[in-house]
Amino acid sequence: MKRRVLVVVAWLKGDAKAGVVMAAPASSGQEQIMFKTTTLTGVGAIISAAHKSREGVLHGHTWQITAWFNEGRCALELQQELVEYLKIFDHHLLGDTVAWGEALGKCLVLGLGCVKAEVSRPLERIYAVVERAE
Repeated sequence: MKRRVLVVVAWLKGDAKAGVVMAAPASSGQEQIMFKTTTLTGVGAIISAAHKSREGVLHGHTWQITAWFNEGRCALELQQELVEYLKIFDHHLLGDTVAWGEALGKCLVLGLGCVKAEVSRPLERIYAVVERAE
């Protein structure tokens, strides 16, 4: 099996958010592969919140949140915005409409304006991802 060495060249197509990458084999005459890339900036925080199970049992969780934004904004500012936004959930009783990871992720995408939200309860190995549809 022959090992091919690829040379990767990246450039922007007039937009800092949408890049195009071309991978070309090191030796000439072989096919070239082109694909688009999207660059996101992610920021995270941890909250503790309670909710009632479907059986009505009140209990709490530690939630790990990662919000992803299109590149171009300062990560420190985005993280501060995330922390401020999450104060409405942190150390509170979550209503039924936001008590599950998927619903909390939708709140983040809609309320915070991120393009993707990852919500997890890492100690329980439970994860949810919500992405803004284009």
